[in-house]
Amino acid sequence: MLKEGDKAPGFDLKNDEGKDPPYPPSYKCQAFHPWIDDYTDKAPYASTSLLRELDPSGQDNGWDPFVLSKPPTEWSTHGTPPSNELLERMFGPVSLSGNPKAGGLGISPASLVQQSEHYYWYGKRSEEERLCRW
Repeated sequence: MLKEGDKAPGFDLKNDEGKDPPYPPSYKCQAFHPWIDDYTDKAPYASTSLLRELDPSGQDNGWDPFVLSKPPTEWSTHGTPPSNELLERMFGPVSLSGNPKAGGLGISPASLVQQSEHYYWYGKRSEEERLCRW
């Protein structure tokens, strides 16, 4: 669990170009698909993509994709996402009921990943660019 002042860890994936944000399970690093099991449509808040460049035609936008993850360990180089319940509480809309236990906290995924400590599947951005693709 993050404490006040901690940075939420995440992985910065290779930039992507295209009409829609990239889909993390399709990310491939040599023979590995490191995000295929835990970052599917069933975990909608576990990843986010920031729009870096807007193509006026909408066909070739530039995306900076990220996956949120518990920190990697010596046994797991890619970590695992926090639970959907935690992510829904963090990023879900604030309830209008006034009940602090209802709804989410309304945290912006974009703000969180911009302030996070980032990791790369291969340790360095240069290796990520060389060995991984969408």
